[in-house]
Amino acid sequence: LQVNGRKFLPREGVYACWVRVGEEGPFAGVMNLGPQPTADPAAPSAVEVHLLDRTLTLNGLELEVEPVRFLRSQQTFQDLDHLSAQIGKDAQQARQVLLSQVVG
Repeated sequence: LQVNGRKFLPREGVYACWVRVGEEGPFAGVMNLGPQPTADPAAPSAVEVHLLDRTLTLNGLELEVEPVRFLRSQQTFQDLDHLSAQIGKDAQQARQVLLSQVVG
């Protein structure tokens, strides 16, 4: 992800978010901003977005991501199975948050 230097990023962590792909959307999503301590501890910080209840290939596409609510701080998990279970909980929490929001 390339971030325009004139933009500010929110603090690292997991967020409920709205995602636009070109003229399509908004779609409900969950975003991780920061390092990936469980999956790849040596990797630089990144933005990772998962669409909820939607299957689209996003690699290489320009996205507009609107963070709505901070869900939790970064965590290191015992293994990828524990990480996957937490991602499921994050997605459920993001759905609840976004259902109560007016799309902006």
